[in-house]
Formats: sequence, C-alpha cells, structure tokens
Amino acid sequence: MVASLPSQTITGTSAADVLSTTTGTNALVNALGSADTITLQNDGDYALGGEGADLITLGSTNSVSLENSVVAGSGNDTITISSASTSVSNSSYTLGGNAGNDSIGLTADGSLNNSFVGGGLNNDTIAVSNIDSYINTQVKGGDNNDSITISSGSLTNSVINGNKG
Repeated sequence: MVASLPSQTITGTSAADVLSTTTGTNALVNALGSADTITLQNDGDYALGGEGADLITLGSTNSVSLENSVVAGSGNDTITISSASTSVSNSSYTLGGNAGNDSIGLTADGSLNNSFVGGGLNNDTIAVSNIDSYINTQVKGGDNNDSITISSGSLTNSVINGNKG
C-alpha cells in the first residue's frame, strides 16, 4: 500500500526553522536552508531538509507503516525514528542523508519491505535495531568512512553495503 499524497505543504525559510506536521493531516515539509528541526507526526508525511544541519524525527505516532520519505539535504543531518512503542510492518520508505556527516537511527519493531536507508556523501553513521526482517531493502553508506550497525533481523533479497566508504 502506498501512502496518500500529502494534503498540506509546510515551507520553511532560509533561517533555522522549527517545523512540525499536524496530527491527522499528511504533509510535505520543505525546510529550505539553515539548521532546521522537523517533526513528522503521520504516516505519509514527507520531509526535505535542504541545506544546513537538520534534525528530523518521527513524532507522536506509535504504530506506523513508515511510508514516509525523508531526504535531509546537504549538511550534517540527524534523522531519528525511535520509540519503545514504535512498530513497523511491511513498511516501504526512504531515509536519505545526502551530503554531510549524517546520523540515521531507526529503532522499531517489525519488518522493512522495499525500503532504502542511505547516508550519501561524507562520513555517515547508520544504526538500525529491533527490526525482525529486511525484505527487498537496501542499507547503504556512501562515499568516505561510514559506520553501519544492524543489530537484529533476517535478510531476504536485501543489501547492506558500505559503498565506497
């Protein structure tokens, strides 16, 4: 199942913004430039971090399909999806750090299906835990020195790859 298209667009400025989606309304968050803080509250929310050191988190939802796309943009970005009660099932999503020394953390129960987690250019840290299985999923570092930690789960037609780093 594919998430519905966002019904709302939230656009930041060239300054450091704090942007959050509204619970119950799917949104596209386009942060533009600077060091932004973005909180996604719903399945189907999308985030484009833009330039700057962005902090992007999945907010208040507990059980999610994670049919989200998060692209942090250039800068030293942090993407975090972590909660003791967060669960994923047959999720299809994209988490991308792009250029910069990025940190991507995903801690959730369930399976990842047809998903991509990638650091992009520079020195990235990717940590994934509590996942039961990875099905048709790619976890990739990128250029330079990357650290990838997968602490659980079985692999089916999936790739864990440091790339050039």
